[in-house]
Amino acid sequence: MDASELNFDIPDSGAIFAFGKNVPNRFYVKNDKIVSMDCGEGHAVMVAASGRVFGFGLNDYGQLGLGSKATQAKPAVVKQLKEDGVKAVKVACGPTHTLVLADDGIVYGYGNNSDGQITGDEADFTRPVEVEQLENVEVRDLAAGRAFSLAVSKKGELLAWGGNTEGCLGQEDPDLPGSPDPMPVHLPGRVAAVSAGSYHCACVLTDGRLYAWGETERGKLGIRNAEDQEFLFSPQPVPVPGRVQMVSCGLEHTLVLTENGRVYVCGSGESGQLGLGTGCTYAPTVKVVSGLEKLKVACVAAGERHSMCVCSRTGQLYAFGDPQHGKLGFKPATSGGGAAAVDTLPQLLAAACSSPRW
Repeated sequence: MDASELNFDIPDSGAIFAFGKNVPNRFYVKNDKIVSMDCGEGHAVMVAASGRVFGFGLNDYGQLGLGSKATQAKPAVVKQLKEDGVKAVKVACGPTHTLVLADDGIVYGYGNNSDGQITGDEADFTRPVEVEQLENVEVRDLAAGRAFSLAVSKKGELLAWGGNTEGCLGQEDPDLPGSPDPMPVHLPGRVAAVSAGSYHCACVLTDGRLYAWGETERGKLGIRNAEDQEFLFSPQPVPVPGRVQMVSCGLEHTLVLTENGRVYVCGSGESGQLGLGTGCTYAPTVKVVSGLEKLKVACVAAGERHSMCVCSRTGQLYAFGDPQHGKLGFKPATSGGGAAAVDTLPQLLAAACSSPRW
């Protein structure tokens, strides 16, 4: 069965599809288009055009921002943000914490705060709190890792705070402890976009160059010979053919999208998450994904051990990697190690994958 045979009854404002048991579940906010979404280890958060924030899934650290730690089976609005008049524009999820960017550049967070990855020294927050250390910074992009957070200012400066395990904060000093106070990450240009995995990070500069840092294991940084060191504590250039538009960090792999719509991958491919065929389990430098060479891709997303891409012209979703629990959207037998089309979905604009575990 393909998408043309399915009756989704999708409203003009669009819908979100979630799958993990081979059959997608659909939901939408009436007359309110979803403009941003992200997934944590077991939770998902969305931002609607009205600025309202919705979340569902695991909530053992308060990562849904609902004022409790009860699991939420269906999307629920974060009432405190709504009542405080916060209009959200973007969300970023770590495994167990959530960051929300408001239209005025203010950042809010909730969930696990074990290493100060949100703010202050409380263990966790079940309701949204302002990241006060950023009060003098107008933020335009966010990323959340295992126990750390990243923010890009409107001036293109990159800031990092939280735990510094494996050099995730991008500081040259290997002995520098983590901190709830944002620290500047020094780069040779202004930052356009940023992504965080469990223990590695990558950012795109406004001129299209890609930089990465953190844990080097399995070649996930895409830098040849980087594994000679266990960690790269400061950002290093990643060789990529062409100008980079987007990057997404998974557990042990990274997806890179260039301006011409090409998708490159590096890191571990043991579960097929590189899309390079069943014979390729490791790529220390970036390689083009098999099956997508002739397509122009608009969006990439790296999960724990799986990957997704959305084609810009057709909105077709392609997936590859670990098929457990149906998270690829098709039966495992249809996956040959390369990217395969998910024919049970209609035209899409973007995708998000569950974030890496520890």
